[in-house]
Amino acid sequence: CAEQADRLSKSKTVLLLGTEAEFSTNAYQAAYDSQNASLSTVQLPLEEEDFRGGHHLDADFYNTFAEKIDELKENPFDTLAVVDGAFSTQADAMEKFLEHSLVRNLNKIDVFDLLITGLRKDLLDKNLLRHDATPGVLKIFSETPARARAELRRLHPAEMSADVETIR
Repeated sequence: CAEQADRLSKSKTVLLLGTEAEFSTNAYQAAYDSQNASLSTVQLPLEEEDFRGGHHLDADFYNTFAEKIDELKENPFDTLAVVDGAFSTQADAMEKFLEHSLVRNLNKIDVFDLLITGLRKDLLDKNLLRHDATPGVLKIFSETPARARAELRRLHPAEMSADVETIR
């Protein structure tokens, strides 16, 4: 996530959306600091109960979100990362809402896709996918299946068996 933020962000400031639990360990800040000392993060904690719509964001969420966004208007972030698993399924909608509310274009880091790609790479590197000599089955769920497929192809050119399904 930090590596991609360093590559994408011109202002070197990234908005992280997640829960207090995600931010409590300061792991994200540490990762960004170790990637590049000039990278900075703005953490905007969202309450899990704000995501009561289950698989969609309701009016109450957007009202609460809009109040929090007002505090960010002067902040120069140009990149967004939704780091919480439940909220990440709605990253595209949050990105569009932020861009419209703040009247600026944002780069989005698809943390969920990075997690799946990293998991797959780790399993392949450690040869854990086919340890019993039977074919493994991988199913990748992504908001951006074309990007997930491209990343998988980039990291593992021979891997074409994974199903990539769209989530919204």
